[in-house]
Amino acid sequence: MNANTDGIRPAGYVESTEDWVMEKKNAGFHGYFIQTFDFGGESHFVAPQSVESGHHPYLTAYSLKPPRGFVASIPGGRLWGRSAAVLTPEGRLLSDVSHEYDEKLHTVVKGANHPIFTDWNHSNLISAQGTTASLGFCGSYNYFHWMYDVMARWGMLLETGISFDQVMINPNPYGTFVEQTLSMLGTPKEKIIRTYSTMYVEAEQLLVPSLIMDSHYPAWATEMLRRMFLPHQHVSYAASDRFYICRKRAGARRIVNEEQVMDYLASIGFRPLVLEQMSLAEQIRAFAVSRVIVAPHGAGLTNLAFCEPGTKVIEIFHPEHIMPTYWMISNHRQLNYYFMYANRQSVQGITFAGLEDIYVDIDKLKRTLRLAEIE
Repeated sequence: MNANTDGIRPAGYVESTEDWVMEKKNAGFHGYFIQTFDFGGESHFVAPQSVESGHHPYLTAYSLKPPRGFVASIPGGRLWGRSAAVLTPEGRLLSDVSHEYDEKLHTVVKGANHPIFTDWNHSNLISAQGTTASLGFCGSYNYFHWMYDVMARWGMLLETGISFDQVMINPNPYGTFVEQTLSMLGTPKEKIIRTYSTMYVEAEQLLVPSLIMDSHYPAWATEMLRRMFLPHQHVSYAASDRFYICRKRAGARRIVNEEQVMDYLASIGFRPLVLEQMSLAEQIRAFAVSRVIVAPHGAGLTNLAFCEPGTKVIEIFHPEHIMPTYWMISNHRQLNYYFMYANRQSVQGITFAGLEDIYVDIDKLKRTLRLAEIE
């Protein structure tokens, strides 16, 4: 990549990348195109089963036809910062493909609220030759978001057949799953460019797939991940058909009585798994052959994508941090999904429920397993 000095401050934003690219194309500008992407037909989400008195609104049955996606090609498109915010050649933010996460508000921000407008660092503009595919995403350090918001978008590029010379992704200081997935895809290291906080790149030609989250994580994404990674499972790994996902190495949402939980589950044939100590190929195999999974809410349940229909899943939630992500994947794969609430364990200095520890009521766990006909 080559440097120049055009570090002009961004001004304004565009709501719809698809509409903006089509305007450019229709006006006769060379090299702009949109390839629309159909994520398939309507999905039906079945309400989970539970011993709890009522279902959370996020876990209510519904049907949805996922909005279509797109892959945009932008000559002279620009990328800024660690999350690879996408800008037009004139320096306008493309809002719908440039989400950022506000760690104080614990929410996604975009448009006029994007930090590019307050944190601009007058970076020198670097030129990238050839075609650069941007797969940056603000949450890609998390395994779920890496798989569904980065790798599934890579799958969009594979399915459209559009070629590219290099891929822009976020660095990840936390897990080895990034390198393992790239290795499974056979991607040479020289084809990968890592973002950084002061990055400002102008691509000769920029490819930008739409965000999977904006299409409500369609079943297509789960099936694409299976096609990409299931063939790489460690078939000789000695997996158990019923296991509990242990969070003893997690930085948040630990179970304070986890030893008690594991002792009870071990008495009825469960094996504890510490996913952080397993290769991705071993994790894929464990989920592929599983029949019963008990787990507190956490990114390891992303691997439900590799389960076979009929597998029973019991997810344990903090009562004030309910996320439908893994119920959604369970519906994609026709799994038998159950949930239960644990008791919150407030921690001084933590104001976000998603980071608090929990205590599991063993009697309630037993009743949930009886409901699922697990002995």
